[in-house]
Amino acid sequence: ALPPATLQYANGFLGLPLDVALRCVALLGPGAYLAFAGVCRDAHRLVQAPYHARHLRALRDDLRCFHSRASYADDVLGIALDVTLHPKFARVAGIASTFDLLSAAAFHGDGVRAAPWGERFTHWLPLYITADHFRRALPHFRRSVAVLASHALCDATLHLPDTDWGDAQAMAALGLPLGFASHAARRADL
Repeated sequence: ALPPATLQYANGFLGLPLDVALRCVALLGPGAYLAFAGVCRDAHRLVQAPYHARHLRALRDDLRCFHSRASYADDVLGIALDVTLHPKFARVAGIASTFDLLSAAAFHGDGVRAAPWGERFTHWLPLYITADHFRRALPHFRRSVAVLASHALCDATLHLPDTDWGDAQAMAALGLPLGFASHAARRADL
């Protein structure tokens, strides 16, 4: 049985009866399941129901770097990106990913540049997994976004362009509202 607080919030979620809401959540894949838990407080409480809590913990335990096996609690995790540049204009022509999880230490410290099946990559982008993970990932995220958005991708060592981009330039290049980075940082404090 669900605790009264969970029952109260789950009954109000999108106006669905509790059993229907729980069944819908059970159909989500691992990535969608974790993303759904972060949508709002009601979704988080629904996912925390005993019916789903074990499943969520198992999914989080599986979030590990393919190289070092570090968890999201041990290091900042992200995805490897293969950025190809247009040969004539030296601008980004495409970005691809295998979506294998890689730690910041493996990318920056160990120099890992190949996915488990040998696919080469050039860049790394941290992910939002939990609020604590996001606090630790935010400096890496800002740096990665600045590099990707600058179109000044000279080599795989991730040197920033000569001009140091701030949040405003990086967010504008991505088409995000100016206050996005500070809003995301405040949300991580919740």
